[in-house]
Amino acid sequence: MVTYNKPMSQIKTITIFSLLLFGIFLIAPQADALWAYEQLFNTLNDGDLNGQDSWSGHAGFDVQTSVKYEGAKAVSMSTNISFSNVTRTITGISAGSVYFAMRRTSNSLGTRNTVQLAGSGTVLVYVGLYNTGKIRYYDGNIVNWVDFMDYSANQWYVFNIEFDDVNQPNKYRMRVHNGTSWSDWTSWTDVWNKTNYTVVDGISFEHQAATGAVTCYFDTITPTDPTVPADTCTCPSGDWYVNSSDNCYLSANCDLDTGKLFLLNTGEGAFNIIDSAELSVTGLESTSTDINVEAGGKINFK
Repeated sequence: MVTYNKPMSQIKTITIFSLLLFGIFLIAPQADALWAYEQLFNTLNDGDLNGQDSWSGHAGFDVQTSVKYEGAKAVSMSTNISFSNVTRTITGISAGSVYFAMRRTSNSLGTRNTVQLAGSGTVLVYVGLYNTGKIRYYDGNIVNWVDFMDYSANQWYVFNIEFDDVNQPNKYRMRVHNGTSWSDWTSWTDVWNKTNYTVVDGISFEHQAATGAVTCYFDTITPTDPTVPADTCTCPSGDWYVNSSDNCYLSANCDLDTGKLFLLNTGEGAFNIIDSAELSVTGLESTSTDINVEAGGKINFK
């Protein structure tokens, strides 16, 4: 067992370098902050999404409470129609990372449901759920769809799209969370028609189901990974996810048993062990987050 114990006269900052000496892993920070728009749909009115929060498009896209990824509401679309969409513009950005959730009542009926990112009205990113039972993305280099992974009906899938027009011009990449774990990333893929874009400034939901009754649900557009459990400063059982930008303070002993501590730094802040509290963990994964330990306080690695 390894123990950290710091004197009251000198509250030390344990750097990530020193933590690595004890087999702790560094998680590289993401570029999530570059995408600002978030819509969880929980505060919108039930009924047409069209006309709410600057969304515009087909009236079949409805805010509803029956099926949702998180919170109280999500968007559904079930109209039998060859093509329909609903779109919202956002502040244009040249690089970013965005998450959204999708779910379909059938993996064989209809044609497809997709989410698109656009720039100046031109589709750039094109990903979604097909009636072939596959999650697919569009590769502008081969000018065709690429099968990525299987999906099941009535199960939520979280997509993560990254784009960076400075370091990866006119390309994007995707990964998908299947409810248990993240897939690997795709390679950096050419955007639709290999378009030479400057910024991404729009997002759309698409529904194609001229034949075969199928409903698709869309939810949780966010720059923050929604698959990570909500952060808290209360000692839990199992893994502990803490947003250290909140300046979390641990003032009583906490034993995570076989759990690990995950420090998620989205701003200024630190994880603070005070009042001689002891934290017992099997490991710790962190961004570049400070850990402050007062006199008598300890971190015990099992």
